[in-house]
Amino acid sequence: MIRVRRSTLAASVAAGALMLTLGFAAPAQAATPEILVSADGTTFTSVFAGNLFVNAGALVPQDVETASFWVRNPLTTPAQMRVSVSSLATSNPDLAVNMKLTSVDVGMGVIRSATIADLAACDIVVPPRSIPAGATMRVDVSLEMLDAPGQVAQNQLGALKFLVGMRDAAAGAFPASACDDVGVAIPAIPPTTPAGDPGGLIKTGVDLPYDMFALAAGLIGFGFLMLLRRRRERHEES
Repeated sequence: MIRVRRSTLAASVAAGALMLTLGFAAPAQAATPEILVSADGTTFTSVFAGNLFVNAGALVPQDVETASFWVRNPLTTPAQMRVSVSSLATSNPDLAVNMKLTSVDVGMGVIRSATIADLAACDIVVPPRSIPAGATMRVDVSLEMLDAPGQVAQNQLGALKFLVGMRDAAAGAFPASACDDVGVAIPAIPPTTPAGDPGGLIKTGVDLPYDMFALAAGLIGFGFLMLLRRRRERHEES
């Protein structure tokens, strides 16, 4: 469920009142820095190209997919940064309960873990931290399929996207909600995979080995034919 924070501005003016400009200048607002992100820690741009979990495929219980991204403060002054959930979805509640997301602020050693069922849009997965001028931080993210029994959460799909928010330290602390953060989107895997399958960050379950089944069936059939042949030969000999 995506929570949207709306702000409204109301002003009331008494009848016949004059609005006078007294010449006081409004306080200067700290500019929102252009966030630089990278998938390899070397090449930084203002847009995250591609998807975070580029190698994500079919996950089975106890499988883990891990990926990293880097964030750089391009300012000449310190900045505040945090990472939140921009959007997420699953095709089945069982998948949400049995899929765990872990995020690690490598530099600060801060670790947060939660199942997808416990997360919602705007939830913070990397808490606010200060980044010195020109400095870079790394975030590790992992998805773990828990040890679900039987066919629970198998053959299901999910999608997830993060948002990296940054603001000049002069602007003060972030508001409590991350819904209004301005920043760079970090897609895990889009809702539709490049192959055209409906998808997202993961596809659980494994494809059945039909080729092996066919081979096994062929061998069984061949053995049965050989048995019939041997019985026929024995019958003719007798």
